[in-house]
Amino acid sequence: MLISFLQILCFGINKSRFCLTVQVVPGSKIPTDGVVNWGQSFVNESMITGEARPVPKKIGDKVIGGTMNENGVLHVSATHVGAETALSQIVRLVEAAQMAKAPVQKFADLISKYFVPSVIEFSPRF
Repeated sequence: MLISFLQILCFGINKSRFCLTVQVVPGSKIPTDGVVNWGQSFVNESMITGEARPVPKKIGDKVIGGTMNENGVLHVSATHVGAETALSQIVRLVEAAQMAKAPVQKFADLISKYFVPSVIEFSPRF
């Protein structure tokens, strides 16, 4: 299914670095962070930036992986792939934030460790 939307135009090593250029057709997602080599289109970046309107992209503009290409064909040269993409970094930061406890939360846990049993112990029994 991805093959119908994604066409790899260049794949290999270009003198000093890895080269990957993909063609992104209207209605498909941009597969990776990169720079537009050819074409122009509007790209819906609302999932990353929260911007309500699609952003116009032309040659030389940066695009973010996972965003939606709206109406034109773009040839995108990959600059970041895999764990280096903006979306991967956002996911990693959110996971780290959810795993770490805030200092206030640690303090509240310490207080409740002693406070709750003491309230139960000293409460009148009927």
